[in-house]
This record gives sequence, structure tokens and C-alpha cells, in this order.
Amino acid sequence: MNNLEQLFYRDDLKWLSKSIIYLCKYGSHAYGLNCETSDLDLRGICIPPVKFFIGYLDNFEQAEFKQDFDGVIYNIKKFFRLAADCNPSIIEQLFVDEEDILFCSEYGRKLLNIRHEFLSKKVKWTFGQYASSQVKRVNAHRRWLRDESIMQKPTRGQFGLPEQNVLSAEIRGAAEKLEVVFSDNIMELLHREKQYAAACREYENFLTWKKERNPKRAEIERKIGYDGKHVSQLIRLYLMATEILRNGEVRVKRPVEEREWLIGIKTGNTDWKFEDVMNFVNSKTEELDKLYETSNLPHTPNHKLLNDTLMDITLNYYDLIN
Repeated sequence: MNNLEQLFYRDDLKWLSKSIIYLCKYGSHAYGLNCETSDLDLRGICIPPVKFFIGYLDNFEQAEFKQDFDGVIYNIKKFFRLAADCNPSIIEQLFVDEEDILFCSEYGRKLLNIRHEFLSKKVKWTFGQYASSQVKRVNAHRRWLRDESIMQKPTRGQFGLPEQNVLSAEIRGAAEKLEVVFSDNIMELLHREKQYAAACREYENFLTWKKERNPKRAEIERKIGYDGKHVSQLIRLYLMATEILRNGEVRVKRPVEEREWLIGIKTGNTDWKFEDVMNFVNSKTEELDKLYETSNLPHTPNHKLLNDTLMDITLNYYDLIN
């Protein structure tokens, strides 16, 4: 792709387009799950000017773009850190099909050559946590969908709390860190404050959901009884996690038969009921537990190798190796 300057141009980031070493499709287009209404997502990696590495006045971690596509470009240093932690959205970028790589310099190719070194048993937790967050959203949306009237703005009185919080920030902080043993009365107040705060968060999430719901997606949700987009995402995450732990491989582009299944769920053309979704979640959670014990992946990646590779790439890029 020769038009990086046109794609990723901002007055405050004039250097960026020339610093990109890797750019790929991301999301539904990379999974093979895109439909007519799917937005194009792009993700990339750059090596910013040397001042961002040596000095402290200038800082750059990532840049986000909202144009005809959604784009994020990461500083290579941040990318390595997230990839070493098996962040799903980062790992996926390294394993997209070759046809979904839009630009890859010699430095980007060096990174791809060691992509398997980022994989570890952490995928059980990172991919699993992403999937679990989708499960929580599905359950919340289903509850709201069945009876929106249950969501009323919470009041402090409902939780037996005074009108104002009487516990200082110092007390709350000390209790969180278990630094001080407080009386039963104070601990009970802290517990109620947490319950009230959680209820407020859910109410705010409910208002956002109600306000920003895509009408077509809402209709699908009413039809099948759950959020098809979230369910298709959690299924994919569980499937990818089990594959990585079992085989040490990351398949971003999903198999054809699986794509038809997931697109059917996403678009509401499915006979899967909510109970089927929960049975799948429980089954895959158990499978991940077993695979974690038997997987040949290391518990953590070889950080020295990754760090040496990052240094080699950046030093060669800046032509600082004698």
C-alpha cells in the first residue's frame, strides 16, 4: 500500500505515515465474518522518531483515526509489551492471513518472524477474560431486554445509606488494601457503598445501551433473545483460545463452515437458544482448564528474546548499529 500518507495524516503526526512498518486488516474483515454493514478496521505498528525513545518531553504510545475506517497505530515498544502479555487484539494482528496484510516493511517482517514467541499459557486468562466480559454483557442485555422496567435510577436510601458518603477516601483506601481492621459497622457501610456503586454503574450502562442501540441489532436481539454480535465474538474467542493452547497456532481467519455459523448468530439467522450459548460457555471453560495443564506452551514468553529482538529492530531502523 503506497498511500499511507493519505490514510494516516494528521497535522500533529506528520511523521507517522513514514514511520509505519506494518499495517493489516483487523476485526470482522480479518476473521472473514464481515457483512455489508461491517466497518473496515485497520491496525498497524510504527517506529516513531528517536526523540520519543530518548527524551522525556515527547511521548507517543498510539494514534487513533476515525475516517472511512477505524485505525489504530501502535508504538512498537507498546505493541511488544501488549503482545508479550498475550493481549488478544494485539496477538491477532500478528497472525492475519497474508492477504490481509496491507503493508509490511523489512522491520515488520522481522517482527512476524518471531510472532510465535509471544504465545504463552496466558492466553487462557487473556482470551478467556475477553470472552467472559462478552458473557457479562450478553447477560446484562438479556436482563434489560426482558424487562426494561427493572432498571430504575438507584438511590442511596435503597441500600440503607445516608444521603452523603460519610466514609473518607482514606478509610475506603485502607479497607481495600486490608491495611486496617475496621469495626463491623464501618465494614457494613463499605459493603453497601460498593453495592450502590455497582448499581449506579449498571444503570449508566443501561442508559448508554438504550440510547446507542443500533435499531437493526436491537431487532435481532429481540428475535433470538440475546445479543448476536457479542455471542459470535465470545464463541470465536473461546475457539481461538482452545486452538492456541492445543496446537500453539493462531487462526484469525475462521474456517468456512464456522464463519457461516457465526455470521448466522450475528445476523439472527440461527436456531441457537440462550441455553445453548451458556452450555457452550461452560463446556469451553472446562476445556480451557484442561488444556492449560497439558499445553506445550510456556507459562510466560521468553522476555529476553523479545526484548533483544525489539532492540535489534529499532537500532537497525535508526541505523545505530556499527
